[in-house]
Amino acid sequence: RVILCFWLLQASFLKSSLLCILQLFPINMTSSGLLCYYCPLQDRDKSCLNVTTQCLPREHCSSSWGHYGSVHMVSAHGCVAQDLCGSYQMLMHKGVSFNVTYICCCHDQCNRPPHILVRVWFILSHCSACNLGAILVPL
Repeated sequence: RVILCFWLLQASFLKSSLLCILQLFPINMTSSGLLCYYCPLQDRDKSCLNVTTQCLPREHCSSSWGHYGSVHMVSAHGCVAQDLCGSYQMLMHKGVSFNVTYICCCHDQCNRPPHILVRVWFILSHCSACNLGAILVPL
């Protein structure tokens, strides 16, 4: 019993010490993926909360716009697979089909809403893994 009690005290002390060390020297959790603003696909007039999400490896931050004909109706922000960057896709939202455009960028929180999309395409020089992207200009 004495040995078991001593072992439990040691384990508790080690756990407390480890927690204290982790608080003093936090581990950088963003090294494996970008931090991007997140807002689900919704009507373009709805505002988004200031929420961030961590992308998986090979994902980029994205701002997406859904059009019905030529009218911008829905928007989204988040992470998308690298191969979706610069592409279009038909998605259903509330029973309506929208042509959604994915615009990507590849540094932390670069898809910050709201912004104006300057439709100048270029290859981002600071991120060789990033496909075609667009300049996002914060308001």
